[in-house]
Amino acid sequence: CKFMKGGPCRDEFIAWEACVDRSRTEGSDFIEACGQHTLKLKACTDEHPEYYGALMADAEEDAAQRKEKEGDVQTSAAAETGA
Repeated sequence: CKFMKGGPCRDEFIAWEACVDRSRTEGSDFIEACGQHTLKLKACTDEHPEYYGALMADAEEDAAQRKEKEGDVQTSAAAETGA
């Protein structure tokens, strides 16, 4: 949070965070309720790679690792079933 609030997308992050918190309190679907805030935050972070670039690189690395693990699980499951 400190990282996000310390950058040029501070206002967009604060609005997104408030929406997510409100959705949790109300028990609503934050993806539906906060979609516009999410898009604005994403657009802002994309416009400022000098600050958020490391964060984006970490997210891409995490996604690649998850995809690799999913592939390992599928390969293992296929081997177990003889496919």
